[in-house]
Amino acid sequence: MKKTVLILCTALAALNATARPDLIHKKRTAPSLNFEKKHLILSEDGEKEQLKGRFIINAGAGFNLFATSLTLKYAFRYNINTNAATAGPVFHAGCDFGILKNLSVGVDAGYQTAQIGLEYYDENGNYYLYMDKWKRYYVTARADYHIIAKNNVSLYTGLRIGFNMYSVTPAAAPYQYYYYSPRELNLATGITQAHIGFCYFFKGIVGANVEVGLGYGGPFIGSAGLSFKI
Repeated sequence: MKKTVLILCTALAALNATARPDLIHKKRTAPSLNFEKKHLILSEDGEKEQLKGRFIINAGAGFNLFATSLTLKYAFRYNINTNAATAGPVFHAGCDFGILKNLSVGVDAGYQTAQIGLEYYDENGNYYLYMDKWKRYYVTARADYHIIAKNNVSLYTGLRIGFNMYSVTPAAAPYQYYYYSPRELNLATGITQAHIGFCYFFKGIVGANVEVGLGYGGPFIGSAGLSFKI
């Protein structure tokens, strides 16, 4: 009797293992499915990393309040009628390098011209018109955090610091030259500016960019231009 019961139990155990192969299959294949899922996620992240190790060359033109600043500084300092100054665009170029997935550093430089008219009457009522011509150069270093850093789209914000340099060709009488110097007018020499920008790259290589900035002595308030990713 005992032998019969033992044989029956052994047969039932073997039959149960043969009838449920799906449990064994699930246990063995589960690690493989998890690995495939992780591999897919890593691949998606890799496709988004388009900044690290790449150079971005930028060139464009911007606008600022340099003309307004000159007008106010002349008008408040000198006993002459000041015509509104005119200023050309800020032409600039620079290069950035991606040091991390979402971080780049770079340098840029620019050039701008302006002129301001000075009307003067001497004690005999004679009228004189002078035109002072200004040139402004700047150089800055910048660091940008890229909120979006995909192959075709870049949205970033950052900070630039640097300095301005000025030169003037006065048209007034020789004894007035000193009073129109950049030092006398207290023009901003340092630059500290926060900015935000957007760039769209066609096929990930050539792009159009726009940037706005606000700060002390900044090179421009707004700018637009071209970008090249290499």
